[in-house]
Amino acid sequence: MDNLAGKGLDLLWYALGVTLTATLIGGVLSPLRGGGWVTVKFVLFFIGFALFGYASITLWRAPSLDSDESDESGVSFGVSARERTPFESVLARVVPPLDSLAPPEDRLSPPVKLFVASLFVLGLSLSMEVVFGVQ
Repeated sequence: MDNLAGKGLDLLWYALGVTLTATLIGGVLSPLRGGGWVTVKFVLFFIGFALFGYASITLWRAPSLDSDESDESGVSFGVSARERTPFESVLARVVPPLDSLAPPEDRLSPPVKLFVASLFVLGLSLSMEVVFGVQ
């Protein structure tokens, strides 16, 4: 069964978790540099850009499920589409109802989730500059 709402909520929680983690990293690094919100914005930009590049490469290299390559068609970069990544395991402990959103076989692959999460992180960095005026 194709659970579109569950996939979307799982994707949203993952993207928000990555965005919050990147923001916390920026918040920890900010006092060390003494830059306040500007440092957080730049850290978000660099983390988002790095995640965007990594996710793009993993999506580009990911084997297609429709292809005739049968050697690793169910495995995406060391993580089966039905296994959780370590980050997803931590996120599931923080937000317990995540398991009820979508069964493991209905979830999107980790590279897709990471790509969308990178867009959230870059979007937060952009909104800090454009909407909130952090220069």
